[in-house]
This record gives sequence, structure tokens and C-alpha cells, in this order.
Amino acid sequence: MDFVTNSSSTSFILISENTIPQNQFLELLGVANTSAFRFLFENLYRAIMNNKMPIRNYFQNYKNNVHENFEDFIKDEFSEDILHKILKAESEGKKIYAGSLSSDEEFESFFCTDSFIIENDVFYLNCMECVW
Repeated sequence: MDFVTNSSSTSFILISENTIPQNQFLELLGVANTSAFRFLFENLYRAIMNNKMPIRNYFQNYKNNVHENFEDFIKDEFSEDILHKILKAESEGKKIYAGSLSSDEEFESFFCTDSFIIENDVFYLNCMECVW
């Protein structure tokens, strides 16, 4: 007798040295120009780029007065391993972003049904925090 939602979301961490152009993103994922699924990955790219914010801003926006500091927030929301990866990336001058994908959005919902990590020489994308 209460409100029930079927929504899900996936929080992500994106680490890179520079801005990643869409064509490079798709190429690194192995998505061919002729792939019937290319549109899904183009929409994933746009969703990530539109929903990302610098990781420290993300902490300020979503700490909910529960976490006293950035380190505790990351360990609780992601993991201690991710915290070490973020701190190392910060010390190397890399750009670190966080954000989320939502199953309420048509194309994002496809990527909210599973957890995944994509890592290569250009970027690290962690979408392991999936709430379904």
C-alpha cells in the first residue's frame, strides 16, 4: 500500500588525462561504425559527458551530512580500492569525475542492468555501483 519504484541507477567514476572525444571513446570500446548497437554507445557517451561532475564537487553535492570527509564518502559509496585509484590519479594530475546513469532514461537504462569496468590507456570507467 505504498509507493514502489522500478527505477535503478548506476554511479560511475571516470578518470582520464584529457577530454575524450566521442569517436575515440567508441573506438576504444571496439564499437564499429557499422555496428547496429553504435547508437547505444553514442548515447552512453553523451549520458556520461552530460551527467559527470568533478569528483570533489560530487562529494559536496551528495555527502548528505553522513560522511565527514571525502575519503570516507568514497570508501562507503564505492570502495577503498577506488579511493586509492582516485588519490593516485589526483596526484598524477588526471581529471576525475563522478556521476550516475538512470534507468528512467531511455538509453541509459540499458547500462543500468549490469555493473562493468572499462579500462584502457586513455580512460578508466567504473560503473560497478549499480542499484537495481
